[in-house]
Parts: sequence; C-alpha cells; structure tokens
Amino acid sequence: MDALTDLEKLAGLKKKGVITNAEFEEQKKVILSAQIQAKQIRLQKSGALYLVLAFLLGIFGVHNFYVGRWVRGLIQLILTLFSPISLFVSLFGVCIWVVVEMIVTKTDARGMPLTPAPILRGVLTAILLILLLLPLLSVFIVGGVAGYSAAVKKYEANESLDYMIACAVAAQTSFADGSVNTVPCSELTDEDVPDALAQDFYFIDQGTGLVTVMTFKNEQTAALVREQSSEAVILTGEESRVYVMIPY
Repeated sequence: MDALTDLEKLAGLKKKGVITNAEFEEQKKVILSAQIQAKQIRLQKSGALYLVLAFLLGIFGVHNFYVGRWVRGLIQLILTLFSPISLFVSLFGVCIWVVVEMIVTKTDARGMPLTPAPILRGVLTAILLILLLLPLLSVFIVGGVAGYSAAVKKYEANESLDYMIACAVAAQTSFADGSVNTVPCSELTDEDVPDALAQDFYFIDQGTGLVTVMTFKNEQTAALVREQSSEAVILTGEESRVYVMIPY
C-alpha cells in the first residue's frame, strides 16, 4: 500500500475513535518518514557506477557529471582536452585528482550518500595508482640503468688509463736505451688487458718520452680515458685511439 492509502485508513480509525489524536500524529510521522526514506533510496546514486566511471572516464569528468557536480566535471574535461598545450602536465594532474576523488567521495552533489562499494573502491583505486606510478617507476629504472652504465664506463676508463700508465712506466724501465720497440704491455706488466681495450702496444719515442698507444672498442670509452687524464701524463688521441706519453 502507498502512503496516501495508509493515511486515509489512519484518518478513518481516528474518526471512529479507535485511536487518539496523539496516536494519529505519531503514526502519520512514521508513514511519512518511511515514504521519504523510500524515495531517497530510489534517488540514491550507485557508488559502484561512480567508481567505474571515474576509473574508465574520470579524465573527462564523467563521474562528476553522474553525481551532479557539473562544474568540477567541466573543469576536468577542459584540462584534459587542452592538456597537449601544457605537455600533458594538466592531464597528469587530473589523474591524481580523480584518484583522490575515488578515495574520499562518499556523497553526491545533494549530500546524499552513494551506495557503498568498499571492495571495488579499493581495487580500482589501487589499479589506477599503479598505472600512474608506472611512468615514474620507468623513469627511475631508466635513470638507474643509465647511471650504472656510466659508472661502469668510468670504471673501465680509469682501469684502462692505469693500465696504460703502468705499461709506459714498465717499458721506460725496460727500454732505457731509447730504441723503438713494439711489445704487448701485458708482457711487461704481467697484468690482464682491460676488457675495454681492442689492442695493447707501446713504443718509445726517442728523445722525448715513452708513448703508449692503445685502441679501444668504442670511442666513448676512449673519450672517457682522455677525460680522466692528469698532469702526470701527456694525453692525446682521436676517435678510439689514445696516446699516453710519460716524458723522460
């Protein structure tokens, strides 16, 4: 039965004297309260639908349109559509905004509570957060790999330079007569040739000093070797070849 029928029956009971005026008013309030509550339930927005719209179409503000927050939805839509102008910084900001809304929003624009969906809220919010953090994580990974690679190359350069200097010093001791010689440095120093080197040999430039010449597997390592030079040696070279001279 609807509320009007119940009120009519209640009025009939009052007229017959079955219930008093106070009982009539009390029952009337109960009936009207139940009617209002039923109407609110019919008008209540779905929390699950709100979350799905935010997850799938949140950057366009569709979830805010659904719960009646038109201004907020329009702002999100405009920021998304014009995000190329800001190099998509505004789009990233909208995504963060949507995540926050998914976490904190519990009512619609009228203040009526959304139907609860706690499990779905947690799952969708977690997925969206992971998707947002993936680019940042990728940047850290790429940066870490690049940093590690640079550190390895620098280590190889230092190792190669130390090897070349050791070779020159050993050769200077072995060939003090100033004659020109070509002998693998590994035979003079009893050290393993660094992996960065493609060749290892030296020669003595008579009257000037000992010059150690080495060819590297790539130009980048050779350039790093030249950058690591100090006042103790005279370092030159081009492309992948490096010349280290220690004066007499």
